[in-house]
Amino acid sequence: MINVALFGANGRMGKKVIKALSRERDLSLIATIGRLSASNDEIKFCEDSDHNVKIQWIKTIAHQSENDIDVVIDFSEPDASLNCLRFCAEKSIRFVSGTTGFNEEHHREIIDLSKRTPIFLSSNFSRGIAMVSTLLEYISSQLGNEAQISFEEIHHKDKLDAPSGTAIDLRNTVTKILNKHKIEKDISISSKRLGQHVGFHRATFLFQGETITIGHEAKDRSVFSLGALAATRWIIDMPPGLYDMKDLIDRT
Repeated sequence: MINVALFGANGRMGKKVIKALSRERDLSLIATIGRLSASNDEIKFCEDSDHNVKIQWIKTIAHQSENDIDVVIDFSEPDASLNCLRFCAEKSIRFVSGTTGFNEEHHREIIDLSKRTPIFLSSNFSRGIAMVSTLLEYISSQLGNEAQISFEEIHHKDKLDAPSGTAIDLRNTVTKILNKHKIEKDISISSKRLGQHVGFHRATFLFQGETITIGHEAKDRSVFSLGALAATRWIIDMPPGLYDMKDLIDRT
């Protein structure tokens, strides 16, 4: 049995992960961790009426005995996520995060902390997005010098970061290939926040009278929660290091 603590349990993805975990026999949710109330003077409990799971609003994961936790699943925001990761690195707890919006300084610290505990970091836990990334690597290697390249993404109206972490990661995938071939290009990302869109991403390559488009649309957030659970199972047997969905797909 893998004991899981969920950080960011009161968010959109947190609730999806709770629902997914309730159906799994090999994963046990032992702590659900959110934020303190505005008064900051006591621990609050909030009943999740859909899944009958109590959400514990506490300041840090340290309130839960670290000896009980195998993996922390994190869907929060960058600063809170990094605070949680520091604790996990100190206690050698594995960390699976779908938080987006990390800046360069955050990423440098994440890389440093990954030397102490296994970290699975993904802006998108969809297998489809991982496959899109692989396709983009190939197309960029073939057309990098010829094509005009652009991205567009659409998410729900309440999503805070724009462009999305997924769009930035996909652009970085292309940029890395171009850099290997010493090609410099401006690659734009068009971001829209509309309605209840779960996630839409599309890459466009324009070259010599032809257009290639690679697109992906997630229809339901359960795609991401199931991917996070797959990462949780996978990282149990991994040594300290920084991993993502491509590692999971390539090594399974």
